[in-house]
Amino acid sequence: MLIAYSLFLCTFWIGGGAFELNKVNTVVFGGAFVILMLLYGGLYILGNSETAGLRWMSLRLTNFDGFEPNRTERLLRGVGTIIS
Repeated sequence: MLIAYSLFLCTFWIGGGAFELNKVNTVVFGGAFVILMLLYGGLYILGNSETAGLRWMSLRLTNFDGFEPNRTERLLRGVGTIIS
């Protein structure tokens, strides 16, 4: 997530954006980070696949029965992640 957010900020800076830390910009940059994070997790939930981190570490996501979770179970896992 930090790499994706860094790319977003670099693109913003190359496009002529300025990094002035005031209340409005802090909220906008924080909101952009949250939106990127939700999109990242949502794409893998909808795609029914593992995230890049799980793939790189050769980990497999399973439910309590040992099977690959369906889309609903992945969605509940994502909501639980957000809440925690």
